[in-house]
Amino acid sequence: MTKSTKTGVKKSSRGENNEQHRAGIWDGVTGVSTSLSKALGRSNEWQKRREDQANTGYVISMAFGKPSEPLHRTLSEFKRKPISEISDGTDERLEAARLAPSGMNAQGWFFSATNGVIRCYRKKSGLMSKKLGCIDIGIAVWHITSESTDFRFMKEPDVPERKGFIYVGTVK
Repeated sequence: MTKSTKTGVKKSSRGENNEQHRAGIWDGVTGVSTSLSKALGRSNEWQKRREDQANTGYVISMAFGKPSEPLHRTLSEFKRKPISEISDGTDERLEAARLAPSGMNAQGWFFSATNGVIRCYRKKSGLMSKKLGCIDIGIAVWHITSESTDFRFMKEPDVPERKGFIYVGTVK
């Protein structure tokens, strides 16, 4: 819950301003800064400096000059894997998942479709690509919802394993 202060900066019930609160939510959800600082062997002092920088307010950044690469990609750079590479079985909703965007165009998902049930898997991966993989499979499942008339997502207890993939859930 936020409330206005005399300075006009909204504060949360924990005394943080909105930017700190959003950064805290982002770190809590992703664990990116914690994971990176541990992976890089950074000390608590580095983490404290990062938090102090977050308290400095807004920073405006502007780029000048011409880009070294084109600003827009061509359609050929958005190659999608065929259905046969990302799924076994057939379900018309899988086309929506196939067209879903993914970080670095990795398309690190697999779907097993039988009798109107789609089991969703994400690729096992390293530290940073794990974060992208979790987001990517969420986006792909969201695309399946757009094609579903009655959407239910659940975790089944006894699901067949897929080599190189982690079971995420089942769409019914």
